[in-house]
Amino acid sequence: MQPFTISAILGLAFLGIGCHPPSAATPAGAAAAALRDSLIALDSAMNDAVDHLDCTRGMSYIGDERPVFISGGHVVETHEQLLTMCQDLVAPRTSARFVPRSVTAHILSPDVGYVVRDGQYIVHYRSGETRTEQLAMTTIWARDGGSWKMMHLHESAIRP
Repeated sequence: MQPFTISAILGLAFLGIGCHPPSAATPAGAAAAALRDSLIALDSAMNDAVDHLDCTRGMSYIGDERPVFISGGHVVETHEQLLTMCQDLVAPRTSARFVPRSVTAHILSPDVGYVVRDGQYIVHYRSGETRTEQLAMTTIWARDGGSWKMMHLHESAIRP
């Protein structure tokens, strides 16, 4: 991983911790594994919703922390902006699929964790064109009112 990417991930993780009051000690063993599995499942469900062109379902996984999303130098601050961006993004598509190379989850506390995934993103367009790119994504998750919500997503294209 690039040094700037590691720094960005750690910075975002500390931001996630700072947005929520301290809680009990970081889980270990089976408890940590269960939380990691839960975060990976939530992260996959959110991405699957967008891949299936369902921005509204994708938004249901997202909390209210700002900024919500950063990609390609674009910073999205609100749910409304993100929903509009998502709808514009999926409008010319027929489908999309993310094929992960690796997916890892890290638990920072019982209420905060992050997921890092990278892999190939394949997008099929109504025009008949197909585009493929390598992406790395980091999502920060926190318990919000008892349920897990994604508080931030940062994605970057990986250049060959």
